[in-house]
Amino acid sequence: MDGQFFHMRCCAHILNLVVSDGLKELHNSITSIRNAVRFVRSSPQRLAKFRECIEFSKIECKKLLCLNVPTRWNSTYMMLDAAIKFQVAFEKLDNEDSSYMAFFGDEGPPSPSDWKHAQDFVKFLKLFYEATKSFSTSLHVSIHIAFHQMVTIHFALDKTTMNLNSILAPTSYDMRLKYHKYWGNVDNINHLLYFGVIFDPRYKFEYVIWNFQEMYKHDSNKAVELTNCVKDSLKKMYDWYKSLHDEQHRPEQPLEHQFHASTIPEIHVYLARADAFKKHLREKDTIDRKNELERYLNEFVVDGDDQLDILVWWKINSSRFPILSRMVRDVLATPISTIASESAFSTGGRVLDTLRSSLNPPMVEALICAQNWLRTTITQFDESNGNTMDGSGVGSSSHSNQCCDS
Repeated sequence: MDGQFFHMRCCAHILNLVVSDGLKELHNSITSIRNAVRFVRSSPQRLAKFRECIEFSKIECKKLLCLNVPTRWNSTYMMLDAAIKFQVAFEKLDNEDSSYMAFFGDEGPPSPSDWKHAQDFVKFLKLFYEATKSFSTSLHVSIHIAFHQMVTIHFALDKTTMNLNSILAPTSYDMRLKYHKYWGNVDNINHLLYFGVIFDPRYKFEYVIWNFQEMYKHDSNKAVELTNCVKDSLKKMYDWYKSLHDEQHRPEQPLEHQFHASTIPEIHVYLARADAFKKHLREKDTIDRKNELERYLNEFVVDGDDQLDILVWWKINSSRFPILSRMVRDVLATPISTIASESAFSTGGRVLDTLRSSLNPPMVEALICAQNWLRTTITQFDESNGNTMDGSGVGSSSHSNQCCDS
């Protein structure tokens, strides 16, 4: 289709831009808590003292304090999520260690308002954190869940922005502006993100229409415009796949039957009727195939839970939708995040460095591939035991680093 849907913006990167604008509003509170975490992690003696405060405060949380990376907002979320669980221990440390107060200088340690801001912000950011993990997976289909996450974030930002009594109102306002810059205009969104949920038999096009109507209650014309735009793109893409299918499965021209009428006239008439019937079947089949998309959309949605494997469903139903299933296969294979490919390039940088630069290409390839296969195996094993670990490395930097060190 002349590359119409070739450019797919990284959804995880867009979320990073959206949340980064929100972090600016709470910079002072975040910086204060980061300094408290940095103090505890600065020496074994201070860490041991902090553990004493944890035991005295009877905190049973087993999480470890971690410092964030400025370029990764999800690391800021994990830092705050762990730190707020030890708020009482930090306050106890203020009374037990005189160097704690001196470490902050004139700014002072985190205040109760800083901790309250952090708690509210962590609750708000959890939605974005879960969305980032969904976008960043590289072991499963992810494009069919993108629209769900986009809509959920849209309504969350609208709700928080309208709550003027919340400390997060100005924060969510800035985040909302950034959200609409990338996902507020249908012309800026790759329509494959809509097609992904449309080709989920549990939702289909009605789900997209219903969300458009909810998102633009005060502008019904906007909802209709978006619906028609997506519908036109969907039909255009299906027509392209249909033309490709017809070209590859063009029926062979029937051979002309040469018979002598005076010898076997009854067979000649029989074959003529048979050819006419075959032509009728081909025409009927062509009409049915024209309506594959309409037939799929008009069927009732599938009653399935979150465990429905969308790939298996389309494989089973590929005989009913031969053209549409081929189109769906290409749509569902589309990645919505560049994290997996970026991870591959960064892995290459860790394999080849200034101290190890004489490896030949086959050895570099073997090291990179072996690491990827090993990490995938560990991830699948960990998930089978009930733990969640993202194979792309997002939110599990320590796991990735351990694999690289190995």
